[in-house]
Order: sequence, then C-alpha cells, then structure tokens
Amino acid sequence: MPNSSVNHYYSNIYHKYWSQKRPANYSNSAYDLFLLSLIPSSKRLLLDACIGNGIPYSRHLANLGHTVHGFDISDSLVSQANTISPQIRAVQSDIYSFTSNLDYDLVYIFHSLHALPNPYLALKTLLSNIPHARSFLIEFPSIYNTYNCSNFYKREQ
Repeated sequence: MPNSSVNHYYSNIYHKYWSQKRPANYSNSAYDLFLLSLIPSSKRLLLDACIGNGIPYSRHLANLGHTVHGFDISDSLVSQANTISPQIRAVQSDIYSFTSNLDYDLVYIFHSLHALPNPYLALKTLLSNIPHARSFLIEFPSIYNTYNCSNFYKREQ
C-alpha cells in the first residue's frame, strides 16, 4: 500500500487528468461505447473501481438504471461523481485499501491501472478485498493495439 505522500501525488494527478479529459459535456467515444457494451444489463449493482468523476462510465450506466458504487483516491473527483446522479454513490479510498462485503453483480475498472505504481498488487488486493463480487471486468490499457487497446480479465461466478 502506498504511503500518504504517494496517495497525495496520485490524487492530484488523477484530479487534473479526469477534470480535463472528462468534463461534464464529454461525449462517449467509440472505445467508451465498446467498453460499456461489455456490461450486461442484468448486472444491476455495480462497483466502479477508480471512478474518477464518474464520466463517462458511471454516468452512462446510472442513466440506464444501474446502481453504481465507486471509489477514487481524489476527494474532489468523488464529490463530482456524487453530483452526477442519485444512482451513483462514491467514496474516497485508494485501490489498495478499499473493502466491501456487498454482493456486487459486477466490479469494473477502466482507464486506471496504467496510472498506478503497482497495478498487479492493486488488482490482487482489489480481488481479495471484495470477496462477494460476482464478476470482474478489468481493462488494462496497452500500447500494442489501437481500437481494442486493452487486455481484459473477466471472472464470472
């Protein structure tokens, strides 16, 4: 688990990135729609790991009627995410310490792992700290392909 100065550093980076890249008027890209298409409508209770400001994924899913919980290292982004929809409930936490015993239908993480100091430790911790989650959809951005520029890990129960 990173120390508090590392958390502060990543919190600031995340805030700056998401606030600039995902403003309220952001329109979903083709790649965003591709990722969203991987989430079945039957998955009603979702967890957005590293939710950022909730745009575009949590906002889109909440508008479809899903209940979306999320966490992010940045307090300011969590505040923004919580104002998007009453269907979104976000809390401040880092990926190394977030825990939940809720029975999430799906836990997803998009566009975040590449920014973490130890993404493999983050995934290992996330998978073990949410023991009752039914499914995981994890995107890991890669420079080796373009449109489908991610590798996916999916665990279904």
